[in-house]
Amino acid sequence: MGSSNFRALLRRKGEVVPGSIREGHNVFTDLGRAWMSRLVAWSQVALSEDDIAALIRYRAAHAMPPLSPEELADLAVDHPYTDLRIRGVQVGSGYTHPGPAEPERREVKFLTAPLVVRSIGPGQDIYEQEVSTSFPFCFGIRYTAVFEEDEILPLESIIQEAGLCVGAQPSSLPSGDSCTVDYQPTYTRITGLHGIEPWMEGMYLSSGSIGSGLRITTVYDPTTVDLEFSLGGGPASFDWYVGGGGLWGEKQPVVAYKAFAPLVKTRDFQLEIQWDLRF
Repeated sequence: MGSSNFRALLRRKGEVVPGSIREGHNVFTDLGRAWMSRLVAWSQVALSEDDIAALIRYRAAHAMPPLSPEELADLAVDHPYTDLRIRGVQVGSGYTHPGPAEPERREVKFLTAPLVVRSIGPGQDIYEQEVSTSFPFCFGIRYTAVFEEDEILPLESIIQEAGLCVGAQPSSLPSGDSCTVDYQPTYTRITGLHGIEPWMEGMYLSSGSIGSGLRITTVYDPTTVDLEFSLGGGPASFDWYVGGGGLWGEKQPVVAYKAFAPLVKTRDFQLEIQWDLRF
């Protein structure tokens, strides 16, 4: 890709379609900058055995209640600020067909008009293609997403924007404390969270109790958020995790964004996107 870090192209029967290559530099969004700064830091650094023993003696000497085995085990583990990692690519058609895509600005949060990658049932549309990773150079990583001939709906679509999305499976995220749910007519308010920050607006809050993720529309403080619509009643509390919109969410926040000259994707073509991050 030369000096570019983004390439999109069409293939027909494995061969690159002439005139279909789109290259350039992405913009790393404000969300991406906030995410990256948390990604390289620890929210808690593990204590050594000597430090834990000293803490136990201190608490005993000051008549403080002893720590539980779970709390002691937690002190011996490093905790990251976020477990979110780049997992997929979204593509979009822009404002109109063939109108302009979103200007390449740091303030971009979502694609203008995300396209469905595939549908697996009524109301079950997937908007994000998972990426594979490789390391073709020493100081960086390459993410590759391939959209097959029968993917991206409608099967004849104009594509002129793309975004990198982050996510994580529940098993790799803290399951959190039980939260209080306030069911309102047009939204749902969740309180009792921890570690929520303003940059997480637009991301997804999920739970085994509510199924797939619901988008966070407003962050009030590290403990309270509003979700995009009312759940209509249900349990009074549940455990939570951030990032559970997964591949399902239409409005996935993007950490990097690229607009490009329109490509027409039909059932005759694969769309391949290569996205490099270099350090």
